[in-house]
Amino acid sequence: MGKLIRTSAGIASLLFVAATAWSVTVTGFFEETQPNPPHFIAGAGNELLLVRGGLAVLVTLLLLAAVFFVPGRRAKAITALGALLAIPLLLWSSVGIERWAPRFSERAFSTIFERYDRHQRVSVAEVVTVLGPPLYTSGGPLGEAQWSYSYMPSGGFGWHKRMIQFENGFVSSMYSLDEP
Repeated sequence: MGKLIRTSAGIASLLFVAATAWSVTVTGFFEETQPNPPHFIAGAGNELLLVRGGLAVLVTLLLLAAVFFVPGRRAKAITALGALLAIPLLLWSSVGIERWAPRFSERAFSTIFERYDRHQRVSVAEVVTVLGPPLYTSGGPLGEAQWSYSYMPSGGFGWHKRMIQFENGFVSSMYSLDEP
């Protein structure tokens, strides 16, 4: 029984590490920033995120069980440490891949939002002066434009959406939502 648990823990750990590495590099660093991605409404990732979450829980449980079957105090300590690190690694690798525009700051975004909220006209030039250029833009059929200052790749979750919509060169709406 001990050998089966240790082997299963090892295989699950390798799968989890490989899936996490793929998620952080391929879907994290190399995924193109895009307007209206398939995961926009959910604010969370794709099926790989679900698989990684399941593997993190499985790895944690199997490594905790394996602690009882591993000989030596040092090996037990390393196995227990691995069990305790699986969930934090999942969280870090899922939340930590969010992208932001180079000059973006919450304070600057709040400055624009407060002016917009007081029904003051804010131009494109003023937004660029305060916030800098956006991470990406998209246009609408009637000449409106949407600028986004954040992006969460499909392998992550917890998107902090910060977007501004323009019509006729002025802010027409703003979007600030922190996904769970």
